[in-house]
Amino acid sequence: MNFKQFIKKERQLWHDRFFPGILAALAIAILAFFFEFSGHDIVLLTSIAASIAIITHKHPHKLVILGTTYYSYFLAIVIGFILFFIKQKFIISLPILIFIGVLGSLLIIYALNFFHPPAIGITVGIIIYGKSIFNLFIILALTLLLFFLLKILMYFYYNHLDIRKFKQEFKFV
Repeated sequence: MNFKQFIKKERQLWHDRFFPGILAALAIAILAFFFEFSGHDIVLLTSIAASIAIITHKHPHKLVILGTTYYSYFLAIVIGFILFFIKQKFIISLPILIFIGVLGSLLIIYALNFFHPPAIGITVGIIIYGKSIFNLFIILALTLLLFFLLKILMYFYYNHLDIRKFKQEFKFV
């Protein structure tokens, strides 16, 4: 590969990732603007940011489809809330709860064969979340909506993705 081919290839890579990168950063900035993230609950924001970076990827893959993301997040949210309420009722150290949350989420997501790694961070974020539970529900609902909207935008941005096949994003692979 000569220098001109290398530059052309690098320019194409830059073009393919620039717009999705801007969308991902903008989406996280919007969430951060509407909700005050600080301290321990920043884990939620970082997990969401990692998921957004993954779902805006160009090539279809099991990790990139919305179904995998939603199923993983659903399980992580359920496990997180169970442990959050256990934390409220019983005196269990935070590291133990986090260990149980990460291990439980990881094993269940692996066993059910829909693995989206950033979802495990949502379990931890819920366990250590220190603000209103209502705000947490709003953040999680907006996050899932945001994933949906970003994925639709990716279908319009990338030429090889056919919007008529969007329903395949929710197939259980």
